[in-house]
Amino acid sequence: MKEPTYILADNELSQTIKQPIIHAGEHARDIMDWMIKTGHLKDEYTKPDNITFITAHNYVDDELGSAESKLHRHNQLYELEDGRKVSIFEKSLIHLGIGTPVVLSKPVCGHHITDEAMIEKYGMYAHLMKEQWILEYLENNEHTELTMWCDAGDVIFKDDPQKIIDIFYGYDCDMLFMGTTFKQGNKGGFHSEWGVEAMGHPDNQFGYYLNCGVCIGKTEFMIDILQKAISYKDDKRFTQHPPEAPEHLKMADDQEIFRHLHPMYYPKIRVDNKDDRRLAWRY
Repeated sequence: MKEPTYILADNELSQTIKQPIIHAGEHARDIMDWMIKTGHLKDEYTKPDNITFITAHNYVDDELGSAESKLHRHNQLYELEDGRKVSIFEKSLIHLGIGTPVVLSKPVCGHHITDEAMIEKYGMYAHLMKEQWILEYLENNEHTELTMWCDAGDVIFKDDPQKIIDIFYGYDCDMLFMGTTFKQGNKGGFHSEWGVEAMGHPDNQFGYYLNCGVCIGKTEFMIDILQKAISYKDDKRFTQHPPEAPEHLKMADDQEIFRHLHPMYYPKIRVDNKDDRRLAWRY
């Protein structure tokens, strides 16, 4: 089937997107809505047997009683025929026929919550919680050769999942993160001293830097790296916030940690940087 040209509503840019994954907030929503409206690639694919797709979030209907405790700023939910509300990532896989991914969800307050009683009861979300939940799942469940995690609120698949696997194997690595032009730290400002070496690594030479919103890897290696990443959760090099900050801001940022680990484990860990990125599109 001919690759469609998508109209990105926010800037009226007409662009053909070659990558099988889109990680781009409102653009992902525009394209997902277009796919639903036109029936594009509906039920076209199935999930390959050697991979598990995972997402993690805190904004399904849970014990908070609503879908209002949201992890991400791009948080449109899609209602299925049975009335269940799912994230955009879940919806994209269901639409393509791949099925529902593994969904790891806990009742944790999103950053817009100001009710002190709710925050005291449920805590506040921090980015590294996603990897904690994924590690917990992988350590306690049977797993496939490969595992892939994607952010729930602003990532969609728009093509054959086998292409994703083929792209991964084309990098000849054990863990592949999507690339982004965003170089700054997630928690304010630029990276501290450790970032000079990390961000200057040859794998970043094309101007794309590690983004941990999309990652695919060999499961056994991924477990080892997740364990290593979690060991840095209290390392203050990976957060810009002072000791008096709220607890969720004091936890080290996941993307900072993985950018630190990237050159240490290269070439087993790679960033998607070939051919203007093969894996995932992001503005």
